[in-house]
Amino acid sequence: MESVPSVKEPTVSILYRFPGERRSLLPLLTEMQKEAGFLSESAIRDISLHLGLTDNEVYGVASYYPWFRFAPSPEAPPEPSSERSPGATSPSGGAVVVCNAARGEPGDVDRFLLANQPAAIVQGLLREAKRLGFGRAVIWVDAEWPTAAERVTRAAGEAEKGGIVFAVVRVPGAFMHRDEAAFLKAFEGERPIGDRPPGEPRVAVYSAERLVRLAKETRSTALYALGGSVREPGAVQAAADVTVRQLFERAGGIIPTGKTLKAFQAGGPLGKWLPADRLDELAGADSLGASTCGSGSFQFANVDACAVDLAARSLEFLSRNLCGKCAICREGTMQMAEILCDITRGKGKAADLTLLVELGEGLATTGGCALGRAAPNALLSTMQAFRDEFDAHVRRNTCLAGRCGAGREIP
Repeated sequence: MESVPSVKEPTVSILYRFPGERRSLLPLLTEMQKEAGFLSESAIRDISLHLGLTDNEVYGVASYYPWFRFAPSPEAPPEPSSERSPGATSPSGGAVVVCNAARGEPGDVDRFLLANQPAAIVQGLLREAKRLGFGRAVIWVDAEWPTAAERVTRAAGEAEKGGIVFAVVRVPGAFMHRDEAAFLKAFEGERPIGDRPPGEPRVAVYSAERLVRLAKETRSTALYALGGSVREPGAVQAAADVTVRQLFERAGGIIPTGKTLKAFQAGGPLGKWLPADRLDELAGADSLGASTCGSGSFQFANVDACAVDLAARSLEFLSRNLCGKCAICREGTMQMAEILCDITRGKGKAADLTLLVELGEGLATTGGCALGRAAPNALLSTMQAFRDEFDAHVRRNTCLAGRCGAGREIP
């Protein structure tokens, strides 16, 4: 992490826009990088001195997020935003209401809501702060969503705050932020792992969707993010009792023309991959797992998709994005992803299927948090619904979908 003189260094004046407490760490790191394009050794040291932390503590948090860089990028550093958040950049002290819009989850509807209904998010957040008697409110926005951040910042500037100290803070998004315990750790300036910080602060956490519901006082509809092999991917609003088939039809049906639907995943990377004959179930049914494993996201796959490859992609993502605190989750997701990738590359063995089930069921029952316990869902569901494809790969070295081969690489 050596500084380079030719690259503009973050100025010390940035530090004094933030309270000198650990809660300022993640937004401060984000502002420092936005100013210079990377985090230099001197920037890490300045932050640690300002917050009363060690250099290793600061680097340990920053290194968790792929968004941060510790050396100059070949590209020009990004220009700092000219639009500043209203109020204190990082609310300090006392109780605070937080909109968690930095969950970094594929298919999350927060980006859509921030860009299209920012005023409702702000109104819902302020209403909750007043109801709870909290004096501070903050919206955490994924730093890679500049348009959404600017719109919600503008809406906040136009709102009547009624004495509430309000801030919009841009931070790196992370999949682990969707776990409330992990989010609280990140909010307090620590690595986002799935256990609550000691002496938990008074923090009330809400999703953007819940705040919109509170602002509009309606619970009759829900937002769903639709993607995959469909004609019209995106976010849609539908009745809470909508079926998956109705969502599929809202997305325009399968592509390309002439193909049919093979499977759908309910609830993002943690969700199950289920066969097309379950389309008529309610989108929020417990049997689908969508209500507990994700953010209303549905991915659709046509008949050209390979079930083994679908499971592998989910496990690859999770092995990189779960916090890694628990050995069974850290090693288990990585091992399952590697075994699945070997199978798709024609290197699988029959014994691998038994091992996959053992690993998946073991993690599902002993994982240290809800995210870890849900991580094997994609694997176990595909093995149950499409076992013939797994058998064909390991026993006949054949992909029934004609997709897999020796060219498949592990990311």
